[in-house]
Amino acid sequence: MKKITILLASAGLLLGLPSCDEWLTATSSTQISDTQLFSSRNGFQEALSGIYLCMAQPECYGRDYTWFVSDLTAFPYAAQHSNNYISLQNHNYTNAVTFPIITAMWQSGYHAIANINKMLQELDARRDVVSDETEYRLFRGELLGLRAWIHFDILRMWGRENWDGENAGKMTVPYVRTYEKEPTVQNTYAETARMLMADVNEAISMLSADPVRGNVSESFLTSVNTNGFWDNRTRHLNYYAAKGLKARVLLWEGEHREAAELAQEIIDEVLEKEVVRWIDPIAQLSNPDNDQRDWTFSTEHLFTLEVPDLYSTVQPYFFTDISYSGIRIDPAVVSALFESPVGMIPAEKEGDPGQAITLISDIRGPAMQLRFSGAGYIPYKYYASSTSVYRNRLPMFRLSELYLTIAEDAFARKDLTTFLGAINEIHSHRGDDEAITPENIIRTGYDNPDGTTRWEADMDQLLLREYVIEMLGEGQILPFVKRFLRYAKYAFLVQGGIQFPAPAQLLFPYPTAETSYGHIQE
Repeated sequence: MKKITILLASAGLLLGLPSCDEWLTATSSTQISDTQLFSSRNGFQEALSGIYLCMAQPECYGRDYTWFVSDLTAFPYAAQHSNNYISLQNHNYTNAVTFPIITAMWQSGYHAIANINKMLQELDARRDVVSDETEYRLFRGELLGLRAWIHFDILRMWGRENWDGENAGKMTVPYVRTYEKEPTVQNTYAETARMLMADVNEAISMLSADPVRGNVSESFLTSVNTNGFWDNRTRHLNYYAAKGLKARVLLWEGEHREAAELAQEIIDEVLEKEVVRWIDPIAQLSNPDNDQRDWTFSTEHLFTLEVPDLYSTVQPYFFTDISYSGIRIDPAVVSALFESPVGMIPAEKEGDPGQAITLISDIRGPAMQLRFSGAGYIPYKYYASSTSVYRNRLPMFRLSELYLTIAEDAFARKDLTTFLGAINEIHSHRGDDEAITPENIIRTGYDNPDGTTRWEADMDQLLLREYVIEMLGEGQILPFVKRFLRYAKYAFLVQGGIQFPAPAQLLFPYPTAETSYGHIQE
């Protein structure tokens, strides 16, 4: 089997520095050996914090895995006079502008994975340092969950949209589980999926006593968590995030029913235990200070990634006063997303016209996510300057995604009532009081030759609409498009000469260093 080289982390890990590169790069004044770093529980905590800093880098989740490269390749933004924007939207990944960006994303993800594996290695070697069983399980579960999380996103970007059938035996991206200089052997999609799910399942098991579940022992609080490191668990990958990741993987693999059942299980527990709570749309809009509005709905986050200076990273792309640069959303697309009818209230009297149901009152629309500017609308989700208490919060998994998982399963089973129930539950917490029902849903074609109703033609568009307006900028639109959509049905999102992509156009190329030296089989 062919092998792949991975950019390994430095043997000397740094702590207390503001960025991943500085944390990982040796300097004469700040470098400490791994022996010193992992000689204390605080050192393990510092190392784990450093992994999150790696993930927050622009080449990783802080930009390219979420609101820049990922979204641009899947959603037709109206990019303004920028070659790298246009190339990504046209799915031209190999030119001199975009190929280095894609390569840096690959390196960034595997760099974080290498450091996860280093820490896992040290964790098992230093049980005398991390002697408390609960803390050991928290460290190990969190690390395994992060390893699976990053690998899964790399698989979704560089891998095919379908992992079974004729693709099951094909080679895919390497699943790296050890920290060593030897290249990691590639495996098939089937074997890689097995390794991924093994990590996810062990992470869930290890995190079963996660403090986020509210069942922490008194001895843990008084003897282990004395510095509060294990507080605020939604700021780390926790038990519910690991289970949410499993639901994502199951959905990707086509196991819709199992994914939906797991999603409902998570919903029931997190709402009962008040781990998360729905945003209050009235309170949100009542705040006259835009900078103090919770644009990412952080109370609904099951997992938040803290991204230092997120607003400063986003600002040149979205919040620029120059109308001919940056990223915009065409007004026609905004209208299609929020004002196009999604249902119809029947007329009270025969012969009278019915009333169209739109999302115009939805808080996710112009009042929350989009702000008009010269050439179009600006995605407003990450607007939060240094005075905002909500700044730097990038959602990795939110409550609403669980309802979208249930909706997708219902779509697959042609269960219209359950489908609309999940969608309406989200709408009810977004300021939309008009429920869509099986009786008032607008259908584009009423009858199939066998007499059944062709409601699917509208349901997949409604599901796309929900993914876009709910998860814009979070890196989840690309995988949804890649695994689920068919290009021809989504003309309402085509604008500015940019065509909505087919799944085959969303396969990122491997770095030259891997293909030129025969380390990877495409």
